[in-house]
Amino acid sequence: MMSSLKLAKIRSNMQNLYVGHKDIFHQIAKGVGGASLSKCIELDHVNMSSEQQTCPIGKLFNCDDTGVVQKNDSTKETIRQEILAASQEWVRRFNTGDYKYTIDTYLPNAKMYPRNTKTPRLPVEQRENIGQWWKTFLDTTGAKNLVYYNVDVKVTGPDSGDLSARWYMSVGSGHIDKETWIKNDGRWSLAFDDFTVEETHSATGAVEEHKSDVMESA
Repeated sequence: MMSSLKLAKIRSNMQNLYVGHKDIFHQIAKGVGGASLSKCIELDHVNMSSEQQTCPIGKLFNCDDTGVVQKNDSTKETIRQEILAASQEWVRRFNTGDYKYTIDTYLPNAKMYPRNTKTPRLPVEQRENIGQWWKTFLDTTGAKNLVYYNVDVKVTGPDSGDLSARWYMSVGSGHIDKETWIKNDGRWSLAFDDFTVEETHSATGAVEEHKSDVMESA
């Protein structure tokens, strides 16, 4: 957290800058719809003039870093929920046999580590090769009923995060060390996928073994 002395100095400097360039700042406020800038920053009504109080840019000059922290926490939770939703949609499409969506979710230069699957060379690189791997796997095993549980998401940036989980499906079970999700052109995509097959099962064995697991985020 910022010391009160340092914060006061920043406020003083910014207020002086505002007073000397009010017209410019008012134009900026209008241009960016500045009202949104004050959502997480409180206005100090004692130290600022009435003109500053009505200018959204002016509100920035009495910045409270606590508000910024709160905004960051809120933003992280939003990103976390978006990644969870993207992952859940991928699983849903996998289970409905939407092969195209399943593969298109990977970025063109994605990497995948399907460990303990007798894959001759790791990683599997590029979307086309990853798609071929999944096609061979599905054609060979008839896998279905994929479920993630004990899911955890760590936000790593404004447009990225890492997901880990345990999983089971009709033919096996294991864990995901890391799925790296990146927001690309407004859509969440997989850049990295590292998972391990721990056990293989009959078509009903996996479901019977794991049917009591709680399917929710950690």
